[in-house]
Amino acid sequence: MNTVFKIWILLVFFLISCADNAEETQAPILNFSSISKTNMRQGAINEDSLWVEFTLEDNDGDIGFGNTSKNRDITVKDLRTNLISDEFKLPDLPSTTGKKINATVSVLILTTCCLFPENIPPCSSPPNYPTDTIVYEIQVKDKAGHWSNAIQTPPIILICN
Repeated sequence: MNTVFKIWILLVFFLISCADNAEETQAPILNFSSISKTNMRQGAINEDSLWVEFTLEDNDGDIGFGNTSKNRDITVKDLRTNLISDEFKLPDLPSTTGKKINATVSVLILTTCCLFPENIPPCSSPPNYPTDTIVYEIQVKDKAGHWSNAIQTPPIILICN
């Protein structure tokens, strides 16, 4: 095989691998920081809440859709059901497109219902199930549609009665 051809093939593989790495670094990076408490009373209508804080790093600065957009940046998923429990918008940020941005973000998570086995209705107070445990997964999406890594809260005890 021709030496120039071998070098060209290696160059193509190198460019492809660099393109993949560049794509990965465009996604926001989250790191869990803290949670305000590790238990909440269950409830269907905002009866309790807690704050989750995390850091956000975006290498190309294309984060935040702005007030006029209907797009939500932050997704919170209840890992008991794997369903999205809430979505949030980042506040308007100064334009930093093309420049790295670092931020600390806090989201207020409202309480939810305990879930029970045996077809017991959610948000009831059966004496044999005094608590439930919930873990939330949080992700952020940038303007280009890149999803961040997923972070999780520590287990949160829901007090059912």
